[in-house]
Amino acid sequence: MKNFIFLGNINYERKTFKNTIENTNFEGFDPIIDSELVDVKLRLEYITIPLNLKYYFGTSKRFFINGGPYVGIFLDSQSKIEGRKSGSDENFLFKTFDFGANFGVGTRFEISDKYRLNLEIRHNYGLSNISDVPVVNGGSVKTNAFNLIANWQFN
Repeated sequence: MKNFIFLGNINYERKTFKNTIENTNFEGFDPIIDSELVDVKLRLEYITIPLNLKYYFGTSKRFFINGGPYVGIFLDSQSKIEGRKSGSDENFLFKTFDFGANFGVGTRFEISDKYRLNLEIRHNYGLSNISDVPVVNGGSVKTNAFNLIANWQFN
């Protein structure tokens, strides 16, 4: 069991979205915009709390994989929609909590007997619908993010 550890983090994350969508003037979208295609940029800010099981492998136990559930707490949003004022407040569109699963792979570097540097690539896959308003055709909005994580570890 020396290869397994339980790991919890508290992370600040920015999740961005950029797309061109069709403005069909459906309920809940902005009928003021009269162009047929609209460029949308959205930034969501979260505090995420992953609870992971980490497994070290290899002869030197330098490499690891980890995974587990996470909870995200919505902080703020900022949007830029073509034809509207930049930085419009869209917070009412999103639920307070996000829930999902994450999986990461990484390596650690021994700096000294007391310190290590960990580098990891992690994928967060949202499982819950974060939209607090109806979505077109009964759909849902879920988060999906890749993170590059560097942390300093004390032995």
